[in-house]
Amino acid sequence: MSHDGFESFVDAIFLLIVLFAASGVMLTRGLVSEHDPRSDGVALAGNLRLALFRTTLDGLGYRQGATDIEVRNGTTVETFLRLEVHLLRNASGDVDFGPANVRIGRIVARLLPSGWSGSVFGGLVGEPVVVQLPAITPSPDRFESRWAYAPVHGVGPGTELGVLVWLSPRR
Repeated sequence: MSHDGFESFVDAIFLLIVLFAASGVMLTRGLVSEHDPRSDGVALAGNLRLALFRTTLDGLGYRQGATDIEVRNGTTVETFLRLEVHLLRNASGDVDFGPANVRIGRIVARLLPSGWSGSVFGGLVGEPVVVQLPAITPSPDRFESRWAYAPVHGVGPGTELGVLVWLSPRR
């Protein structure tokens, strides 16, 4: 065998080694790993938070004392909940978000797949929750997606909103 032939032979062997290694990498990446059921709950909580908080609603409002206050049409659920947390925490007097909260609670229920329950919550960062829609006790085995926002007026603690989801118990 000539020197040029030997070099070609060695090159072919190295090429085969590289191809086998690449094939091994591709096969191990292509194998289906064991499914982690917790990942479904985490993904659902995140997706629900995004879908719910981006939803815009018309006709939202609240009652402060004897005055009905309307929020502009097209307000996102996220913006409304931030306002609600701010007013419940800082308002002097009676503030009622009842009808709007019922609407938001229904949206949460409609967005959840069959067999799942959930709620949305809000409060100031580092303080107790002041809003939970619907007002139900979540399962201890729940999945959560939360987000923190800057303070409404730029002063004080920020607002924290989130979503809890859990598998409903079988009946």
